[in-house]
Amino acid sequence: MLLRDQTGRVLLVHPVYKDVWEVPGATVEPDESPADACTREIREELGLSIPAGALLCVDWVPASPPWDGGLMFVFDGGVLTADQIAAMRLCPDELDGFQFVEPGRLDEVLIPDWLGGSP
Repeated sequence: MLLRDQTGRVLLVHPVYKDVWEVPGATVEPDESPADACTREIREELGLSIPAGALLCVDWVPASPPWDGGLMFVFDGGVLTADQIAAMRLCPDELDGFQFVEPGRLDEVLIPDWLGGSP
């Protein structure tokens, strides 16, 4: 889910099981829509109840063991209020950090494939 603060910076999270920063989200469970999965993951990972908004992007990601390849769906989560940001609680089993990044700096922080580039 693409979430922004009131200045337009993008929320990125750091999973405990990876050495990269990502937008928050995870995999779809059986019989779950991508939008429902996104909403569930934001609640589980960040402690926020934000419904998935408009679908912004669909992309295919090749396998990168131990992860399978698959489709990635990015939904709009809107702009977080100061109260929502203060209320965020990271799931310690999944995330160990978050940061808000200026859109112009995302290519410095995200893995190149996320932005459609090459590794």
